[in-house]
Amino acid sequence: MIYDDNLFRQAQDERSDQIFVLAPELVLETDWLNHQITARAGASIGRHVDLNAEDYEDYFLSLSPLIDVDENTTLSLDFGYSSTHSERGSTDTLLEGPEPAIDDILKFSANWVYQSDKYSARLLYEFSQDDALDNGLIERDFLDNSSQVLVFRQGYDFTTGTTGWIQPGLEWIDYRLSRDDSGLVRDNQGWTLLAGVTINRTAVSFLELGLGAMSRSFEQTGQDDFFGFAYVGRLLWNITPLVTLDISAGRSARVVQSTTGPIAVDDEVTLELAWDPLENLIFQAAVSFTRSDYETLPGQARTEDLVEANLNMRYLLNENMYLEANYDFGNLSSNLIGDDYESNLLSIRAGVEL
Repeated sequence: MIYDDNLFRQAQDERSDQIFVLAPELVLETDWLNHQITARAGASIGRHVDLNAEDYEDYFLSLSPLIDVDENTTLSLDFGYSSTHSERGSTDTLLEGPEPAIDDILKFSANWVYQSDKYSARLLYEFSQDDALDNGLIERDFLDNSSQVLVFRQGYDFTTGTTGWIQPGLEWIDYRLSRDDSGLVRDNQGWTLLAGVTINRTAVSFLELGLGAMSRSFEQTGQDDFFGFAYVGRLLWNITPLVTLDISAGRSARVVQSTTGPIAVDDEVTLELAWDPLENLIFQAAVSFTRSDYETLPGQARTEDLVEANLNMRYLLNENMYLEANYDFGNLSSNLIGDDYESNLLSIRAGVEL
């Protein structure tokens, strides 16, 4: 059960509601010696006490083979399909209809990994196709797109647990319509180049730092290309056997459902803390800050600052059952009038894992 004090993510006239959610999931795995296939199917069904038009039924299917090519090489594949609703506030207000918007998404990925004594390599390919369904009188066909990502990472172990690496990547985003309703060409492509070091002390700490550059070019005439520095960082530290700290930061380009532009460049910092005082009791806390700069035509600047926080407690009743309490806080500040909001979510969950 979830209590949301600002369901529509509005600056004024907030509406609260209670949502009852049922989320079944089925996981099947093979127990073969060398290879493995994992099949997943699940759903999330939400029913609102007062605002019944916000009810939703999400579901997903996936099939993930893992192939041991040889003693040094693995190939993992993933085929997935999902139908999910967009959370209120995650898209432009102009695109929000009387009911939650729905996207049907088809995904495929292939991840080839090679590891020898000193040298390592990974080649990752991802494909995604998004079908944005119309919402009432709002036509969302202009958001239909397919994206492709290709990342190649090579590393060399200078000493045990210390790896230097270089990682170039490419991304292409093609929209089904050549222009949207306002005449904007949304197709774009870009590259990212990172170089860094990873220090892995196994059960004690993990540190990764990478710096480089990223670029994005747009098919729309008059829209300036983006070029800037790129970075990635993560510190995972087991402070004590019971306390773990996880800090991450990075810059990335994200496809957005917005009338002002096709992507946003995000700078994000996240801090997470986990504490296991008992074998069957887990506390987690997290806070994150994201600065989003939308890539728009000149004179249409759009920026957002999003602060999120989370508190979670899970109590394991036995090997198969658990109780969970969760609190989520969100605060969005935008340079667009009327897009600011603050939200608080409280949830209580009971789970069974067989």
